Amino acid sequence: MKSLLTASALATALATALLLGTTLPVQAADTTEPAASKPIVDDQTITSAIQAALQGDQALAGAQIQVETTSGVVKLWGSASQAAKAKAIDLAWRVQGVKEVREAIQVQN
Repeated sequence: MKSLLTASALATALATALLLGTTLPVQAADTTEPAASKPIVDDQTITSAIQAALQGDQALAGAQIQVETTSGVVKLWGSASQAAKAKAIDLAWRVQGVKEVREAIQVQN
């Protein structure tokens, strides 16, 4: 009975609004994913993933690159060739959770 009254009241309100040319406030459907289904990537996980990527890439064998992450912002510093520097920056951006990459890598010849 209660749902019938609610449906009737809603129909009346909609009909009245249409006749008067007014609008009714409408709450948008929540289309965001539940927090539990979103992956949470902490800074240490980001740093570890980047370090593993850097160590696993043969193009970076002679590079001396350090990694630090704070709130998803990655800082790369050290020394490397120009090509290794570009590769390290690219690898850092590929890690999930990275919001920004800042670098202070000195280029060696």
